[in-house]
Amino acid sequence: MTSGYSVSAMPLGGILAEVAGYIASTVLAFFPARYRATMGIRGPAIASAMIEGFLAVGFLIGRIYSFVSHPGMVSDNLAKQLYLEHEGKFFAANAISGAANFWMDPLVLLYLYFFLESVVRGFAAIEGNSTIGTLPLYSISLVHGLWDRASHKRYLGELVADRIFPGSEEQGYDVQVQSCRPKLDWNRYMTVEFRGEYFECFKEEQGPPPRRFVYYLRKSPDGRLVVVIRKYKPDDVLSAALQSPGR
Repeated sequence: MTSGYSVSAMPLGGILAEVAGYIASTVLAFFPARYRATMGIRGPAIASAMIEGFLAVGFLIGRIYSFVSHPGMVSDNLAKQLYLEHEGKFFAANAISGAANFWMDPLVLLYLYFFLESVVRGFAAIEGNSTIGTLPLYSISLVHGLWDRASHKRYLGELVADRIFPGSEEQGYDVQVQSCRPKLDWNRYMTVEFRGEYFECFKEEQGPPPRRFVYYLRKSPDGRLVVVIRKYKPDDVLSAALQSPGR
């Protein structure tokens, strides 16, 4: 009896875990890619688009019913008076104004947008196998990105010229460069030309602010294949200021 209970319980736990994971993936499909660890969630993306479309249509139908009792632009009492005076002409005008009032309603336009968005998201998941989040959450992602950029800029600090420290054979390097900005193109496969000599960047590490990026150079050995050469000056990081008039 004990073994039979454990065998039957394990599949149930696995099924519940799968269902919970699918629901979580469906919710995550509404979010931009930066908030999703998994990119390929085609099935949940289709499901989220369908849910969005059904909700939009449901709210739109509810909005239609709210307009049925007041189809025109005027109150019921005034509508009766105008109908007695103008008869059929008022009926046509009132119907047209009521339709315009409905289609220009902000909530109706919002529901229509989400319905169209669900169609686009659904086709993207079905045909392109890509997961597109909902636009309002992309606006949050944009604000998040701007915040990250500002935080990173504060982390880097102000622009200051590089500091150069000579090394020695005992220290294992010839030149140490401390910079306030990362030198993304410095690696073992390029050569740094500095003060008429050629160096290889063989190591980098993090340092204290304001010059957090520390690079170690050693003289390029004879016979080393040189493919890319970068002419370097300690004030290259201030290139924007160097390009200003009068410099």
